[in-house]
Amino acid sequence: MRKVVLTLIFASQCLASGLNAAEVKREKIAQWGDPLTPPQSRTSCIGYASGDWPWGGGWKTCNEWKTEWRHMEVEAFLVVSGPDDLHDAAKKATEECIATTAAAAIGAGFATGGSAALAAAKVAFPACMATKGQQIADEYSLNVETLSYWTDWG
Repeated sequence: MRKVVLTLIFASQCLASGLNAAEVKREKIAQWGDPLTPPQSRTSCIGYASGDWPWGGGWKTCNEWKTEWRHMEVEAFLVVSGPDDLHDAAKKATEECIATTAAAAIGAGFATGGSAALAAAKVAFPACMATKGQQIADEYSLNVETLSYWTDWG
């Protein structure tokens, strides 16, 4: 009985949090170099000097080096999930409001170093939907996800 109750509680929380909702839009809102991850370097030989020894045989040594660097990049995305089976007016309002919301998240994120991006998005989206006469903003969930990767060597 206890396992069933916990499963039902978890399932109801998942449904309430929108885990079963479809991803409607993923919008890139920021990109920056990670200041806490040191860059990586690699060095390779691109030129050689060579010759012959007076007592026989030859020698070869590197006399030109190339050093390449790469660094860690981070991208932030505003992810909007919710119903995707909307009528045309609601779909159009959703698309327009996502663009407005992304702009608000970018502005707030830039001004605060990223900490207020999600908060601004969660205020801007329902406000925009209300101005368009759509009272379905509570059916959507907004999140900011980050992706980290190394840049190409260069």
